Amino acid sequence: MKIHKPLSSRRQILATPLPFLATILPTAANARLFDFKLPENTYHLLRAGESTLERDNILLTNALFSTQIENGLSLKGEKQARLAGRSLKDYSITPTIIKFCLATKAAETAQLVAEELNLGRDRVIPEFTFLDGRQVGLWDGLELNITQSAVVALDAQSSPTQSQIPPNIDGTPNDSLEDVFIRLRQLFSVLESSYSGETILLVFPDVTAPALTLALFAGIPMPECHIFDFAAGELFLNASPARAISALKTESKIKSYDKEKNAGLQNLALLQSKTSDELVRCRERVMLEELELFKNSKIEEPKPKPKPTKTPNTPAVDNNVFKEKKQKARVRAEAVAQARAEAVTKQKEQRPPSGVSEPGTPDSDDYIALAGGVSAFAAAALAVKSNNGDLSDEELARVEAARVANEREHAAQLEQDQLDQAEAKKKNAEKIRAENEIEAAALAERERSVSLAAAAAAAQLEEERASAERAKIKKESQVKYEQDLQDALDDDGGAGAFDSFLDVLRSDE
Repeated sequence: MKIHKPLSSRRQILATPLPFLATILPTAANARLFDFKLPENTYHLLRAGESTLERDNILLTNALFSTQIENGLSLKGEKQARLAGRSLKDYSITPTIIKFCLATKAAETAQLVAEELNLGRDRVIPEFTFLDGRQVGLWDGLELNITQSAVVALDAQSSPTQSQIPPNIDGTPNDSLEDVFIRLRQLFSVLESSYSGETILLVFPDVTAPALTLALFAGIPMPECHIFDFAAGELFLNASPARAISALKTESKIKSYDKEKNAGLQNLALLQSKTSDELVRCRERVMLEELELFKNSKIEEPKPKPKPTKTPNTPAVDNNVFKEKKQKARVRAEAVAQARAEAVTKQKEQRPPSGVSEPGTPDSDDYIALAGGVSAFAAAALAVKSNNGDLSDEELARVEAARVANEREHAAQLEQDQLDQAEAKKKNAEKIRAENEIEAAALAERERSVSLAAAAAAAQLEEERASAERAKIKKESQVKYEQDLQDALDDDGGAGAFDSFLDVLRSDE
């Protein structure tokens, strides 16, 4: 952060040779110079710290939009503001008044400076109009470095009244140097007429206003004001005509100004060559880039719900086919059960009365019961072979495998049916809940309307009652007044005068 220290004496200023200022120092031809007398107050100039938009190289000058939170100080800007407060403390300067504009970065800068100096909030006073920054109309929202240099070049090659930027359609003013000068003149007129002998710190939101202030103090032409290049957070102590002239005694400042002006000519030609539709604001460009990135990005497809695992020998079927097969299997199973019952009866009839069969043989009860748990075709084959007594172990294993596969398929289908039913119940519950919410909202709205109507009717009834009460009181007062007057006149014997008086009152009514 730059800090312009005060000179030790005025003699030092007058003794300083300034040969390179011959082209810019005031002459008889220079007009619109700062016509104030030497100020009665002491002024210190401070440009607000870096904002988050300036950090992102975005120029925002609209007075309304600049009060948004996104125009607040960046971390670097906060450090610059605190450094300015500590610098004032180091030079034993304690402002009695801190004036700041309503831009968020300027308000935060003033608050941080006050905290460093332990100043009360009654000393930090907002300025609602005269400290506003220069608004750049159609160029608002463009790149900061390009637009700022173009403004410098525009001011340098134009008169103060003609250095006007193209207007914008969103209401952002397009200020010229003349507009900034008028605000500054009004600002110092108010300060000089309101205060005397005060130390005032002015917090500006941009570079043009403080630079033009020093140019007016120094008496140089307004188009050359950008020679005082105020960086973000820069502090200028004891602003006065002598101090403003002494700030120009470094030749590097002149060279830096000439370099920026020459670079700004190209940027100015570029901006002036584009129409309103061709200019793309920084935030609009970011939105377009994000939209393009979104279009080009690969959107992952939603993963399907995991399906129940099936054995390789069991193909997947839909619900209708499965139900049809299940119905056919049930019919075949009933036929097989009947055949099995007949086979069991026949086996028992053929079994020798004294013989006992071994467990696991074709004519045993537990072997016959095995046929009831397998598939229809396997059960039929088992029943036939059971009758013949020629079922081998290998065939029994195949039958068992078929039964297990059938049970797995049936279990998987049941699980899928349960999942579908749960999903349908969930959707139905959500639909019912949404309908209930809509109905509750409608009911609440009707109740509110009824309550408002009841309140309005009650208010009207109360007003009518109060009006009737006032009329009654008025009538009673009038009757009492007439009675009192009648009594008084009767005492005086002036009944005729009373009747005349009542006639006058009625005619007035």
